[in-house]
Amino acid sequence: MNFSVMNAVSHRLKIAILLAALLAAWPAYRYAKSFLAWIYDPVRDNAPGSVIVLTTDWCPSCKQLKILLRDSDIRYTEMDVEKSWSGHWAFRAVKAQGVPVTIVGSRVFYGFNPKMLTELQSTFDSIGHKFQTAPSRLETMAPIPAS
Repeated sequence: MNFSVMNAVSHRLKIAILLAALLAAWPAYRYAKSFLAWIYDPVRDNAPGSVIVLTTDWCPSCKQLKILLRDSDIRYTEMDVEKSWSGHWAFRAVKAQGVPVTIVGSRVFYGFNPKMLTELQSTFDSIGHKFQTAPSRLETMAPIPAS
């Protein structure tokens, strides 16, 4: 065998080994992703009356939701899905596709719209929180422009 043939065989062998290693590592990668989502799942350890809000800095709906919660004197934990590791994996764990995501106990509410606010209000009523959606206030709340 000449040197160029051996070099070609060696190159193909390296590629085959690399592909085999990647294929072997794929299940471990998938398992690690699902394990991290389980570890950071906000629903799993959330107390029945606790409120968690998954947000970003630039989201106008997130700001409106936080104003409503503040005006209703409802304490909540905010997790930024772009700035914190736990927020990112909490977002993945609840299979969210956008923000805001509101978690009350084990219930998850996606988005910020009238239907979600009605469901959120009935959930807060059932646990004794007074959640004021104040429809007239919502109508006047224009989205906050991103800076």
